[in-house]
Amino acid sequence: MSRHTGGSKSTIEHARDLARELGRDPNFYEIFKKMHVKKADGQFVDNKCHMIANLVEERVTVAS
Repeated sequence: MSRHTGGSKSTIEHARDLARELGRDPNFYEIFKKMHVKKADGQFVDNKCHMIANLVEERVTVAS
């Protein structure tokens, strides 16, 4: 189980907030980053989250 920075808000609430910020529906990766990156230093909360982010970025690059 990975840690997150979402606090007491649900993932749906974070997705709605992010949609308002972006002016469009956020994708999975944008929601993942919002909930797993520390605001203080911009780093992922743990190594597992960092590894998942790298895998997603690699797959997006290959698919493009």
